[in-house]
Amino acid sequence: MARRDSEAFTAFVLASQPRLRRTAYLICGDWELASDHVQEALIRVYRHWPRLRSEPEAHAYARKAVVSVVIDALDLVGELCVGDLALVLGTTEDAVGYGLRILRTAGLVQTRKAVRLVEQRHDDRQQRGR
Repeated sequence: MARRDSEAFTAFVLASQPRLRRTAYLICGDWELASDHVQEALIRVYRHWPRLRSEPEAHAYARKAVVSVVIDALDLVGELCVGDLALVLGTTEDAVGYGLRILRTAGLVQTRKAVRLVEQRHDDRQQRGR
């Protein structure tokens, strides 16, 4: 892949496009948007094609490009919890969790567990006044 070989790139696109589209769909939840995101990601891959040394490296770069394009399109800055992602994507938390599990297994997203402590106090003074 040392040069811009159109035939090799076309073969790569035909082989990888369905997988990349599924990855994009898992994040954005819309097949048409997923197709658009894949097209933009493949443009990024084409720009870097001469620098990609092997097919596995090209697939890894393409997956990361798809995730990057979708996240850029969602205009996500920082971190979102599963519930917030479900709201943004208009889907269930279970569906988001499943998609994130697949992306985490592929090494495309990182997770961080956080615990929120909500402290509730009972105000005895208000109860006495009643």
